[in-house]
Amino acid sequence: MAEELSGDDSLPPVSGAGASENKTKDAKEKKHPLSFSAWTIGFDGLSAIVDKEGVSSHGNASVSSLLAAGLYRAAAAAAVNSGSDDAVMEVIDSYNRACTENRSPYKPSDIYRLFGVQKVRCERFILL
Repeated sequence: MAEELSGDDSLPPVSGAGASENKTKDAKEKKHPLSFSAWTIGFDGLSAIVDKEGVSSHGNASVSSLLAAGLYRAAAAAAVNSGSDDAVMEVIDSYNRACTENRSPYKPSDIYRLFGVQKVRCERFILL
C-alpha cells in the first residue's frame, strides 16, 4: 500500500497512517530528507516514488556507508542531491576501484548517466 507524504526534515514513519493528513504550510516549505532522494526509484507526476524498505533499512546512512554496503546507485543519488562535490568524487573513485575492466576511469561528470540520477526538487512522496 502506498503512502503519500509531504516533505519534512525528519524521517517520517514508514508504517501506519501517512503524514498527508497533516499538510501544513511549514511542511511544504521544508526540504525533504536526503534519504528520500537516495531511495527514489521513479516519479508519478509531481510525486517521487520512494522505496520504503530502503529508507527504513538505510535511512540515515552516509554516502560512505552506502558505498561500503555496495549500494552504488543510492550513494550516487545521495551524493548528487547533497550538492557536495567531495561526495560525488567519493562515489566515482569507489566505483572506479570496483571496476576491474580495462577501460578509462569515469569522471565526476559521468555520475548522472552512469547511475541514472539527477538532482530534482520534489515535495510529495509516495512510499512503496
